[in-house]
Amino acid sequence: MTVELNVRNSNSLEKAEKYFLALLDKRKSGERLPSIRQIKKELGVGQSVIEKTILKLQGEGLLRVRQPVGLFKAVPPAPNIKLLDFANKLDRQGFYFEFVSELLFRISEHNRRVELVSNREQVKDILYHDRSSTILAFSMPLQDFAHTGNADNIIHLLPNFRDPVSPALVIDDYKLVEMQLNYLSKLGHKRIAYVHNYSSEHFYRADNVRWDAFHHIVFEKGLEFCQDYLIYRKPGEDIAHLEQRVSEVLQLPNAPTAIVMCSDRLVRAVYGGIRRTGLEPGRDIAVIGTNNRMLADYVDPPLTSCGFDFTTGFNELYDMIIECEKGIRDRIIYLSLELFERESSGSVSAS
Repeated sequence: MTVELNVRNSNSLEKAEKYFLALLDKRKSGERLPSIRQIKKELGVGQSVIEKTILKLQGEGLLRVRQPVGLFKAVPPAPNIKLLDFANKLDRQGFYFEFVSELLFRISEHNRRVELVSNREQVKDILYHDRSSTILAFSMPLQDFAHTGNADNIIHLLPNFRDPVSPALVIDDYKLVEMQLNYLSKLGHKRIAYVHNYSSEHFYRADNVRWDAFHHIVFEKGLEFCQDYLIYRKPGEDIAHLEQRVSEVLQLPNAPTAIVMCSDRLVRAVYGGIRRTGLEPGRDIAVIGTNNRMLADYVDPPLTSCGFDFTTGFNELYDMIIECEKGIRDRIIYLSLELFERESSGSVSAS
């Protein structure tokens, strides 16, 4: 292939570089270039000029030499991945710590490096100014994106706002609660309590949307319901307060026969409240958690929980990362949910 160049006033190195750049411009990443012998013949320059030009373009990441195969247009290096998470700061007892730890491992399996950023000022600086990295904004509120403009390198990972903005990987919280209540209804339960993390100062999508969904679905399904079945847990409150509240609800004249928890993390307090009343979880009271955390398998009795399969979720996220880096940014992926049935609910006979 002949490449036309205006090289009348160029020296040999300039002439060679323009020639190579013109070749590279017409090829796709990873595509092979003509042989060095062909290029020398086309250009009419010496071996040292060719070698210097190749070294320069290699250093700039434009050209790749594969001995003894030949010259190739380099595949651009994948952008760094930055995981922004100042809000949660990886609480080591929470679902998010398990999720992020596994996420970092999964992405490293693809030979990609992830930088975890939790400092508030660093997060803001990256959101507003970094356009070269792939940014996973993890469980962050909408207001933090107010000044990012039309940034095309941000993926919203389990975002903390009500209506997801693409590209995003999210949990369908309504469907999750519906799955839990459908399961309990099939077991014969009509009176179901809900243990809810409550904060009057902050919006947390997982808590607030599931709370709303619970209200809507219990009425839609015609379940017996009263305000006393809603058990609040305020931020920073210790286990003893929640145990006491659970115990009080289970001593009502028309007490619930099942409990749905907004988080698996509350299981010990809920089990404690049940036992404080002289009842046994999984035998007298059905209990279902949320997120299917690792501890669900190790409490006594093992906890039935609704969540998503981590492996599937991470595969979907990595596919989304690759799509976004190719400019495909119009997708919102809802993670596939499962109910992981264990002994905390399976043997209950509802009254």
